[in-house]
Amino acid sequence: MSPEYLQNSNGRFKLEELPAGLPYRLLILSGLVFVTLFIVYAGLSLGYAGFLRGQIASVRAEVSDLGNQVPEAEQRNFAEFYSQLVHTRELMKRHTTSRPLFAVLERLTRRDVSYNSFTLALSERTATIEGVARSYELLASQLAVFEQASSYFERVVLESSRLSPQGVAFQLRLTLTPALFTFSVPAPLPDPNADTLP
Repeated sequence: MSPEYLQNSNGRFKLEELPAGLPYRLLILSGLVFVTLFIVYAGLSLGYAGFLRGQIASVRAEVSDLGNQVPEAEQRNFAEFYSQLVHTRELMKRHTTSRPLFAVLERLTRRDVSYNSFTLALSERTATIEGVARSYELLASQLAVFEQASSYFERVVLESSRLSPQGVAFQLRLTLTPALFTFSVPAPLPDPNADTLP
């Protein structure tokens, strides 16, 4: 006999009736959640919001009292001082200096390369360097170091090279990035004397 049918006293079969409790229980649970959320919302909007408004008012009163405690002359002096600081910071951002350039050149120059002449054209952001390397291989390695430092040098051009009694005399032109003329150095410098360089 199939489980969904029961036999009554007359020997006839009828369908089993399922209890209707689940939707009723779900409705009660939903109602309790809604009432709880409404009570929490009402408590926050009426009670806690009023408390926060009171706290804000007391902090505003304290700030107002502090403003009244500082004399007007001191407030004016402070505003002028702050204005000077802001203007000085803006001037320092726009100020150009060649000091970082020399630090970068010193750090990026290989041991067996020396410079004899240095010319800086600030308006064109170019530097012309004349120097001597012990060999063409070292000169090529030095040029590779400069080319790898693209955050400092936009272009590296070898204008001339020739053999001399001291080694290979060269002249190169570096097109510099604007970052080299500020007080902050934009990127860490590689070690030109490391064995991993070409």
